[in-house]
Amino acid sequence: MRQFWNFHDQLARLLWCAGWTIPLALLGLGISIPYWQAVVADAEHAMAQQIDYEDGALCTRFGFAPGGEKYLACKLDLRDLRLSHERLLAVGGLP
Repeated sequence: MRQFWNFHDQLARLLWCAGWTIPLALLGLGISIPYWQAVVADAEHAMAQQIDYEDGALCTRFGFAPGGEKYLACKLDLRDLRLSHERLLAVGGLP
C-alpha cells in the first residue's frame, strides 16, 4: 500500500508542477512573439539591402553608371528575373 501512496504523491507533485509550468511557458512564448517578428523583419530588410547592393554592383560591372537610366533599367531587369525564378521555385518548375 505504501508504494501506491508514493506513486500518488509523485503524480500529484508532477501535476502541480505542470500546472504552473505550462502557463508560464505560454506566457513566455506570448511575450517573445513580437521580438521574433522584429527579428524576422530585420532579417528580411538586411536581405533586401544585400540584394540591392549586389544588383547595383553587377549593373556597374556591366558598365552602367550608377544613377543613369540604363543602370536603373538593369536593376529592374534583375529584380524581374529574380521574381520569375522565385515563382518557378514556388510552383516546383525547377528540379
